[in-house]
Amino acid sequence: MAGERIRRPAVSGLFYEAEASRLRRQVEWCFEHRYGPGRQPGPAGQRRVRALVVPHAALQYSGPVAAHAYLRLAEAPPPAVIVIVGPDHYGHGSAVAVAPQARWATPLGEVETDHPVRDDLARRGLPADARGHQREHSIEVQLPFLQVIGYHGPVVPIVMADQQAETVGHLADLLVAVLAGIEAAMIASTDLSHYLPYEHAVDVDRVVLAALMSGDGRRLLDDVRSQAITMCGAGPAAAVLEASRRLGCGPVEVLRYATSGDIAGDRQAVVGYAAAALDAA
Repeated sequence: MAGERIRRPAVSGLFYEAEASRLRRQVEWCFEHRYGPGRQPGPAGQRRVRALVVPHAALQYSGPVAAHAYLRLAEAPPPAVIVIVGPDHYGHGSAVAVAPQARWATPLGEVETDHPVRDDLARRGLPADARGHQREHSIEVQLPFLQVIGYHGPVVPIVMADQQAETVGHLADLLVAVLAGIEAAMIASTDLSHYLPYEHAVDVDRVVLAALMSGDGRRLLDDVRSQAITMCGAGPAAAVLEASRRLGCGPVEVLRYATSGDIAGDRQAVVGYAAAALDAA
């Protein structure tokens, strides 16, 4: 796995604050926001989180919704490893790729990404390709949340440029194979509908939320495709849903839905955001 050992931030100062103390305050603001949980995380309980669905826009837009998922994670026993699957918006790398770097950096420090799960995925044929990760924000914006809640790694980042059903099924197979028997969590990074008038976006997103709550990744892909829904991370969400079902997770719980119009005020062309969680059965 040649190349840079540290993946440097690509969207620091754009999608989130570039200075450490300001970034920490920004994440805390997400937890306290009226569309967020309204509080900072409390002590961990016994309920184990197996999977999350989180948005990945700039924190000032989707951060309060994402905070609902990270509150659930913060108040659970920490997993041994977290696999984050996000879309490759640019398509510059392999169809699906795990990040080859040993660590990822944010203004809050470095997160370890060199882990046996990553190596196992590579041995099973998943390319270790930095190209799809180089500019991509869908995973990077999750790391400040993890750092603020006290989880500093290990994290295994995977991006999907190809979100067709065959590729989704193959990734789900790999996730099941490498995570069975491990105290791991998965995070699917996705936004919902893009740049629709507010009322239309809410109607369209109801279809996505129903598919998410069904726990059926194939249904999610079919509904998104048949209704031409502009959900950028349907593939990551479907792969995580399918892997979760086969690993024996509980039902999907939608924790929060909102749009950029709710949070920022402009309802002419909004993006939909959802946070969801699946506990270990």
